[in-house]
Amino acid sequence: MTGRASFVRGRSAFAALLLGASILVFGSHPTAEAATPVCPLTDGIVLNGAGTLWDDSFIRADLGSPEATKGPIDVSIPAGTYSITLVSYDDHVSQTTPQPQERWFVKAFSGTELVFVSNAISDLRDDLSMITETVNAAAVISSPITSIVITHDAFKDANPNSIVPLCISFGAALTQPPEGDPAQIVVLGGTSAISDTVVNRLKACSVGSVTRVAGINRYTTAAAISKAYFAPGVDVAYVATGDDFPDALSGGAAAGAGSGGPVLLVSKDSVPLETALELDRLNPAKIVVLGGTSVVSPTVENKLKAYGPVIRIAGANRFATSAMVSNFAFPSADTVYIATGRVFPDALAGGPAAIQDGGPVLLVEKDSIPGPVAAELARLKPSTIVIVGGTSAVSDTVQTKLGSYAGTVTRISGADRYGTAVQVSRATFPSTGVIFVATGENFPDALAAGPVAGIQGSPVLLTTTGLVPAGTIKEIERLTGASCSS
Repeated sequence: MTGRASFVRGRSAFAALLLGASILVFGSHPTAEAATPVCPLTDGIVLNGAGTLWDDSFIRADLGSPEATKGPIDVSIPAGTYSITLVSYDDHVSQTTPQPQERWFVKAFSGTELVFVSNAISDLRDDLSMITETVNAAAVISSPITSIVITHDAFKDANPNSIVPLCISFGAALTQPPEGDPAQIVVLGGTSAISDTVVNRLKACSVGSVTRVAGINRYTTAAAISKAYFAPGVDVAYVATGDDFPDALSGGAAAGAGSGGPVLLVSKDSVPLETALELDRLNPAKIVVLGGTSVVSPTVENKLKAYGPVIRIAGANRFATSAMVSNFAFPSADTVYIATGRVFPDALAGGPAAIQDGGPVLLVEKDSIPGPVAAELARLKPSTIVIVGGTSAVSDTVQTKLGSYAGTVTRISGADRYGTAVQVSRATFPSTGVIFVATGENFPDALAAGPVAGIQGSPVLLTTTGLVPAGTIKEIERLTGASCSS
């Protein structure tokens, strides 16, 4: 799991930051510096996230001084096992050639003793202004860190080379679930989504292990989930925007159909490096882009073609797209799941259940069935329709209308999103070897879990960032046979 990285191109993501910055270029090196972006890290112990531990000036190195440093800088980091993420900002905003050996790393000290040296961040690429990379996935640090030294290992040429060590995060170790565990709980996302307090609470509820699968953001988390559960040569990889939830939710049940495949995330105008690396590893027979060009641009679609044949499934809106995804993946279906297309938790919880029943998840409005969804229901002719969520999400009026498309229409709901996820689990999974736990407060980390959970025969249960709901605890007890201690 080392080397997890995402690269952000300066001319797109930071165009606004660069506007108004006067840059005079001599050769390939500007003499004036563009505005430095904000540290993107939130998980774990973030150093210099607010610019308080060191200034944001460049470290410059040249032929006469190939190694430049900052520090020692006083810090307080307990001993433990960490994922270490480095963020760099470079002034080569007009650079068009790679910069080998221009990188930085961290030396950590306990008192005067050197206790750890991180891996270095990747060599700078062409025309990149920021790199965020997890350079150590599970670094064991045996003594408390009292100071760090930032070292710039520069490209040894005659010109000055410069880089800003923007920030560092000492976060939770990035682990993959152990194989053969009889009753494991897999926590999805970093500590900003699900706290260590929640993880420790869950450890009392498992007769197996509790592991966290996470990256530094939604894109790397989706890639980490894919890497943990899918071998190379998958039939299909679904790709959706990471900026909103409906298309990925519709794709989750489809991704679990047949032999199954992952859901990976992109931004509108770029393919994060971790997504690209995972597609390269998977070598999918085909890539299905979910949603129109307003959410995944033609530029991204073209870039994805480097990893396999690409097709796009897109309707006029989220409801039409869900119908088209269903039509693509399901020649027939005896059971169809219905959820609101306006919020994410109900469809998220319903995805693994839909996979178990071999049917799609279709999205509706609270008080109406969009035309494309009605047409897809007429095509499928299911015997059973399952509504996920209460009447505040999908009204009784819609439930009545759904009766014209299936002989049986049932509803699974709880008092809230957490309770609904529990009720879906109780209705679908008499037992399971794996329980996936995601935050119910935001959608990204769990988007990629739907197909994995469904294929594994497992539910996705929801928690808050800092507290496991009582109903979730009881469902975990039922599934694992454990009695959770207080």
